[in-house]
Amino acid sequence: MKKNSLIVILFFAILQTNAQYKKASFLRKKGRTYDLGLTTRLLGGGNGVATGFSFGYGKERSDKRLFHWWDLDLILGNKFKYNTTTNIFTGSTQVVKPVSVSGKTPTSVAWRYNLAYYILDNGNEDNKILPFVDLSVGIFIPLYGKTTFTTSPVGTSQLEKNVQTQPLGYSAGIGVGATYKVNSGFGVKFNTAYYWLLTSEDTKASSDINYFKTLPNHISVSVGAHWLLDRDND
Repeated sequence: MKKNSLIVILFFAILQTNAQYKKASFLRKKGRTYDLGLTTRLLGGGNGVATGFSFGYGKERSDKRLFHWWDLDLILGNKFKYNTTTNIFTGSTQVVKPVSVSGKTPTSVAWRYNLAYYILDNGNEDNKILPFVDLSVGIFIPLYGKTTFTTSPVGTSQLEKNVQTQPLGYSAGIGVGATYKVNSGFGVKFNTAYYWLLTSEDTKASSDINYFKTLPNHISVSVGAHWLLDRDND
């Protein structure tokens, strides 16, 4: 309950911050931007790779390098596999045995707010490639389904309780990227970022040596189309 309350408080803070940015002079008059792309998350540690689709909406203008956008990612379920040990009793004797746990996570979504800064002058038409740095905060929400498990050898299914089955939580990220301008209204946007995640099940990690996190801190890489409309208008 406390974790969910923190998530709600965090996003009310984000919405309030966004409202204040809109009141600020550097974000008052900006053009609309739309992004549509593919995302790959390199989870590591036995978690495999999670792919998905992303949609973004933001604003920017030609005489200001600071810009921002919201994005919504659909994260398809990914396969994971890891090795650990467990204690098995043979009669009255306790034996430590290696165990392999594999499965698949459910589909989820990520909703983020991103604040970024163009390193080069984005109002200069000669700058076709515009690199930027960005910071983000967001939440991850499971959509449907549950994590599936297979343990080997048999008789060790109790290890399933040590796997986080829902990626509900929030994140903070830092990244770099670039937009290649095909023309004044269309381009290709590339972004890579590192995300730190805290989920609703993280309290188990401190008390369970065999705990396995299916949505760990990770690197994300995305590429897609970038549309810019009415750059210098509200």
